[in-house]
Amino acid sequence: MALEKREETSTFFSRDGGLTWVEAHKGAFIYEFGDHGGLIVMADDLKKTGEVIFTWNEGESWYDFKVTNTPFEVDNIITEPNLTSTTFVMFGTREDGSGVVYYLKFDSLEFPACKGSSFADSVSSDYETWTASDGRGEGLCMLGQQITYTRRKRTSQCWNGEAFERPTVKKTCACTEADFACDVGFVRQVGSTECVFGGAEMMPERPALR
Repeated sequence: MALEKREETSTFFSRDGGLTWVEAHKGAFIYEFGDHGGLIVMADDLKKTGEVIFTWNEGESWYDFKVTNTPFEVDNIITEPNLTSTTFVMFGTREDGSGVVYYLKFDSLEFPACKGSSFADSVSSDYETWTASDGRGEGLCMLGQQITYTRRKRTSQCWNGEAFERPTVKKTCACTEADFACDVGFVRQVGSTECVFGGAEMMPERPALR
């Protein structure tokens, strides 16, 4: 990508599994999630930097955190594999070619532990429920299931904690015509669930009898 185009890029964020997106921050960033997705840490991916930016409310507010007075090219930001910690490692390369590693701990924010995962959606709970959907229809079903997840409210200033286990509720959905495929030689028209004959050319050739 040309430099002038790279500088026009933005970083986007989705709260519904990629169904809709909003601009989270101007620029291109290297990023990592922590605290079960409740903490996002990013660093500039276009130029050398000495700081990271982070958000605890899914991009509503961003905060600068200065790491060093000597800018360097950030190679990556990582955390433990389950993405549940508030501790990160950022590493990269300085101007002289030497490598550098920084250990970032966000425990110093001293947020309290989130409460109320068992009674999500209530006023006194730090949690809400969200049901996955592909945006089609009103049944909120995907691949024959309706799955409802418990997640921290965007405005709840607290940590989920590494031991947090995300409650989920699964229900089997009734099949609809969209759950079935057309037989060989039949197709669906755009915007229709009805299977219609696609013509003889769509039928498999029969082997010649001898």
